[in-house]
Amino acid sequence: MWRSRCRHPFLIGAMVLLTVSGRFTASAGTGTWTTRGPSTGGNGLALAIDPTNPSIVYDGTGGDGLYKSIDGGDTWAPANGRLPLPLSVESIAEDPSAPDTLYIGTSLFSFSTGLWKSTDGGGRWSLAEDGIPASDVANSLAIDPASPSTVYAATNDGIYMTLDGAQQWRFRSNGIPSGSSATVVAVDPVSTQTLYAGTWKGSFVSVYKSVDGGARWRVTGLSVTGASIPTAVAIDPTDTATVYVSTLSGGAYKSTDGGATWATLDGLSGQTVRALVIDPRFPSTLYAGVAPGVFKSIDGGITWAPSSEGIYNLAFGDALAIDPESSVVFVGTCCAMGGVYRSVDGGAHWTVQADGQQSDTKAIALAMAPSSPQTLFAGTVDYASVYRSLDAGLHWTIADNGLPTSQPGWVDALAADPTDAMTVYAGFYLMGGTGDSVFRTNDGGRQWTVTPLADANVYSLAIDPSRSLVVYAGSDQSIDKTADGGRTWRKLNPAGIGAVYAIVLDPSNPRTVYAGSTNGAYKSTDGGRTWAAINTGLTTLWVESLAIDPASPRTLYAGSGGGAGGGVYKSVDGGATWAGTSLRAGWVFSLAVNPADPQNIFAGVNQKGHRGVMVSSDGGETWALENDGMGSEQVNAIAVDPSGALVHAAAYPGVWELTLP
Repeated sequence: MWRSRCRHPFLIGAMVLLTVSGRFTASAGTGTWTTRGPSTGGNGLALAIDPTNPSIVYDGTGGDGLYKSIDGGDTWAPANGRLPLPLSVESIAEDPSAPDTLYIGTSLFSFSTGLWKSTDGGGRWSLAEDGIPASDVANSLAIDPASPSTVYAATNDGIYMTLDGAQQWRFRSNGIPSGSSATVVAVDPVSTQTLYAGTWKGSFVSVYKSVDGGARWRVTGLSVTGASIPTAVAIDPTDTATVYVSTLSGGAYKSTDGGATWATLDGLSGQTVRALVIDPRFPSTLYAGVAPGVFKSIDGGITWAPSSEGIYNLAFGDALAIDPESSVVFVGTCCAMGGVYRSVDGGAHWTVQADGQQSDTKAIALAMAPSSPQTLFAGTVDYASVYRSLDAGLHWTIADNGLPTSQPGWVDALAADPTDAMTVYAGFYLMGGTGDSVFRTNDGGRQWTVTPLADANVYSLAIDPSRSLVVYAGSDQSIDKTADGGRTWRKLNPAGIGAVYAIVLDPSNPRTVYAGSTNGAYKSTDGGRTWAAINTGLTTLWVESLAIDPASPRTLYAGSGGGAGGGVYKSVDGGATWAGTSLRAGWVFSLAVNPADPQNIFAGVNQKGHRGVMVSSDGGETWALENDGMGSEQVNAIAVDPSGALVHAAAYPGVWELTLP
């Protein structure tokens, strides 16, 4: 498990079962949770746009099969009828004369799972690989636009061709050395008997050309040793003698004489180029999917520049597709935070297009901007990323420029400035034990800057509601405080406090600070200068979470972690004494009080057989499971809208939303 709460496996084994008392009910019935991301949708390995209706887009994923959008990528739905999931979609081809007819090449862990055909836009699929070895993966597919029943497949055994819409395939690699793998195949859009294929055998890489529909192949002028395998062939639709080829680590090449001679594209020299596409409206404009991100050229490949704003900075551009009518471009990415992104401004900006796709993002931290409750920030385990939503979680964008996303660790804490929704602090858990610990952004995550606090695992952050430059950071054995917005930090060392997992401030008197730690609860009444343990009544000293009643700040709730005393505790005297509520659970990772109804308490519990959200409507006297729609997920953070209408939960996976009656 990922969470800092779970770095002690011996305690996990000792967790007790949730105690079901007479004051416990199965469901509060207040609503149903809805998944809200954030997610890039998984790995996007192949893309296709309907040539007759560009609002229809297909995304072949790395494991979840095929997704289909009918609104230009705004929302997605599975198109996996009868496909044997899980599988990865390596290639897609769409019949230009009958766009509901699709072909896909699939695999799982590099093993073929078949070449499939659908005639209803992905509603139902049937195997269509008669004549191709069952073990062969269709790495690339291409349809003859003049005769759409003619389809070509580049496979690990070479080139195959069908003349009857995939009822029967025939081997068509005459002239290509035996044992060569074909990674890509492309059809000249004007002279459709002209084909290009990229192949490799050992360290020998070649591009072959056929002028008779694949009956015979001859090597072109691009045949080298040591370059990486071909990944894409792009043919200029206005001048089909101009051809581009990209390779996995050998950059890209251009020919202006139909492949007789080739020139290296210097702007991509040394790049790992995984995809290449030409804008059909402006053929001198090209996009290259690289590792990471996207490059763009507007002069026919002579010069290239990064064009990746909005794309996660470790995502590799694995597939590209362009709307031929509007030049809207999509990129499918893989590896770290892979998925589909869309640009409507020629690659200047990209946005994640993942609504409706499976979220596998592990959200561990959550912050709601007090001055703008529609603005949310989510911290994730996946490569220490931060996402931002401006519409209460309906849509998310990656907002992590300047964060150490390649550093092992994750964003374990977030706090938003109470008066400025775009000023946010992010605290890191550092797997290596060293590195920068707290970052600040003043523009909602467009750019983060590091603060001087380093080499500390930061589990909690809290901002003074009356003086927003005052911030507390809880870490291993310490609490650090800044009074100047993170420019300088002062270490506070409450004796024996342990790891500080929670910090809350009294909203009526912010110099009163509470901390929850592995050694119990602590309190300071002088802004952190002095501290006292406040553990009377706690039967376990592992305090995982804290929440304060905003209407009655002497009322607090503490969620414990593990042991026979695990559960939620309540204090009505400012922490002087505590009493256990009826909720008994091994771990209570998160707590939140509904500001519109302080008797309404939410708890994120993690216990075998009882994971998810518990809710109380009577100040902790009784509790009920509130998991409808969510299922049993690990809930790491909870935030309630000031209106009391919405509850947001950061979980494994993603962020969830509950609408209250």
